Amino acid sequence: MYSEAQQNFEKAVQILLQEFPTARRELADTYHNIGEVYYLMKDYAKASNYYDKTLELDHKIFSQNDPSLASTYYNLATVNE
Repeated sequence: MYSEAQQNFEKAVQILLQEFPTARRELADTYHNIGEVYYLMKDYAKASNYYDKTLELDHKIFSQNDPSLASTYYNLATVNE
């Protein structure tokens, strides 16, 4: 179940990067979702990697006080406990 979700999100990333290279918010959301899948699979290293990618994009999209950044930092803290 989770691996199918992960594969579909990876396809979405490929499409976004190829067809919509300026769709940063959508790409960040997709990276976040992949991180969630890996978290649920208990693959915390991969989850952390995708949360890092999310955070990198979030910094380009949002101000430093945006709740989206707080959410991503929370997710990173959770996988790095």
